[in-house]
Amino acid sequence: MKVLYVITRSDWGGAQAHLYDLVIEMTKKRIQCEVVVGEKGTLYDRLDDSGVKVHFLPSLIHPIRLLTDLKAIFQLYRLIKMISPDVVHLHSTKAGWIGRIAACAAKRKIVFTAHGWCFTEGVSSTRKKMGIFIEKRLSKITHKIICVSNYDKQLALKYGVTTNSKIQVVYNGVSTSERHDKVLEPSSDEAFKVVMVARFSEPKDQISLIKAIPYIDDNIKVYFVGEGSTMSAAQDLVAEMNVVDQVVFLGQRTDVQELLSSFDIFVLSSKYEALPISIIEAMSVGLPIIASNVGGVSELVIDGENGLLFEKGNIEELARQISKLIDDEPRRIEMGRISRCRYQENFTLINTIEQTMSVYTSIV
Repeated sequence: MKVLYVITRSDWGGAQAHLYDLVIEMTKKRIQCEVVVGEKGTLYDRLDDSGVKVHFLPSLIHPIRLLTDLKAIFQLYRLIKMISPDVVHLHSTKAGWIGRIAACAAKRKIVFTAHGWCFTEGVSSTRKKMGIFIEKRLSKITHKIICVSNYDKQLALKYGVTTNSKIQVVYNGVSTSERHDKVLEPSSDEAFKVVMVARFSEPKDQISLIKAIPYIDDNIKVYFVGEGSTMSAAQDLVAEMNVVDQVVFLGQRTDVQELLSSFDIFVLSSKYEALPISIIEAMSVGLPIIASNVGGVSELVIDGENGLLFEKGNIEELARQISKLIDDEPRRIEMGRISRCRYQENFTLINTIEQTMSVYTSIV
């Protein structure tokens, strides 16, 4: 079987990490894999270094640009005809729109993974209406739609985007990980270490976590892993609030799971999510989780069991949840243990690969 994967962005995020793992593991199963990306970046480089054939299609851009999008459809159509894959597997909204039109014209089997819908909670009403309109029509030419959370599946059914028989939930998964040795230098002040792993962008809302720091009485240090367009604004806010000694920006890392073992709590303060891989990585090393109750997050974090949930944007509630776990070490340890168990039962990469493979075989 030959599968062509298509994604717009190459900067490292949840969708890119998922796609990378998917391609590497499918290759091990002797599936012929090729990838199309709309930009060069970390994903492109890592796939190329791994020996995967990667095609750079600069017309495949994230913003909607009519003439450029028509060019992307035509160029991707020609590429699909040349490669002649059995399945075209599309990731993320824009690649899903462009790719399904091109793959349909090329008469290929089409799988689309929605890493969070463009009409999810929190998006503008205009974008929501447009997204529903387009997705309803493209669903008709899609052989299978994968949602990474049950929340997203129910959202699609609620708005009549597709039918129950065409949509399937396949949870994101990460490689099995034993708890690693700590990779951060020991802190001389013995501060309580909190970490957030996410691309710096407006929906991820690192700002709320920074603003929560003054509400926490304990000696705390917050670490951010990731890069992106809102990073400079976050750094400016840290300086403005005079919490420079309590915040560390670690940048983009390739050793996230090893790094996570150095921390006490994992926090994700996003405004909306599908099923965050960063939380799964934190669960895999046995961390308690504090996260905003958005999207499929509650399918990962059972409130009061392996972590605590809070209302998105509620800075004081976020601070209270962090303080609760700082003050209760036994509870923190038990939550970490449950995180690890939930990961092993439901969110391993093996499960993700097997279920995705079954999707392919069901349509080919």
